Amino acid sequence: MSDTPILALNFRIEGPVELSELTAALDAFHRQYSRHLRLTQLTHSGQRPGSDETKLYVRKLETGSVFTEMVPWVEGAITASTALMPLLEYHEAFRDYLTFAKHLIDAFLNKSEMPAHSEAKCVSSDFADVLAPVARRRNGSLEIALKHETPEGEKTEMLCSFTSDEAMRARTRALELARDRDESRADYSNVILYLPQLNSQTHPQSPTHTADRGVIERIHSKPLKVVWVSEQDSMRVKSAQGNPLRNSYLVDVNVERVQGKPSVYCVVRLHEIFPPEEEEEGRLLP
Repeated sequence: MSDTPILALNFRIEGPVELSELTAALDAFHRQYSRHLRLTQLTHSGQRPGSDETKLYVRKLETGSVFTEMVPWVEGAITASTALMPLLEYHEAFRDYLTFAKHLIDAFLNKSEMPAHSEAKCVSSDFADVLAPVARRRNGSLEIALKHETPEGEKTEMLCSFTSDEAMRARTRALELARDRDESRADYSNVILYLPQLNSQTHPQSPTHTADRGVIERIHSKPLKVVWVSEQDSMRVKSAQGNPLRNSYLVDVNVERVQGKPSVYCVVRLHEIFPPEEEEEGRLLP
């Protein structure tokens, strides 16, 4: 494949790093990319992307360095008719996200104002995870780079780098912001959510291979994408007994909007899971 865009996230660190810490950083980086894509980009058909066609790979491990790369990926050939976005549009999306990430970390360092689409608690919380492997160690750095692979080889187009000291200070501020954006300040508290679609890879009784989508009738009549701030809440839903598509959930949510219309439910707290009424009645029978 020629001229493939690559978004690289490289950790240059001394000493061992826990796998869970590194995994959390990579998951957070990719999750925020997917969020940024949904909020800011259009597909070649002019629609907001509802899903993401990128994969994040650990490309190389060396003493003192972990090199990872995010690249577009779909089965078979990538074409404008089969892919979410053509490669050129992914190149622009990667450039835009790198610009956002640099602007955000600079804002944590009080070098700039907070960028657009950074007000949600999950943004500060996730970037605190991204910064953690470098922030917790001395004499390291975090590098985020936009590259593209051409027949002549790999070329770097944009590069930003943060030292361990900068990462530590930025992470401290990110955690402060995450705490300030307390879950009790959710847009809607104690509302009922039900899930007509759930990723089948995370629950065996879910019949569809889609992203999580939910309905909160008090807010919007149509299903919207669901993002779980707490991984524990997500696992409570997806590891519960029975069919999670038949349950209802008491939650606190923030609502992400695109052009003024509800687009994504960001579930900040799951209070309770309610089984279907017939199951509740059945439990009351002797």
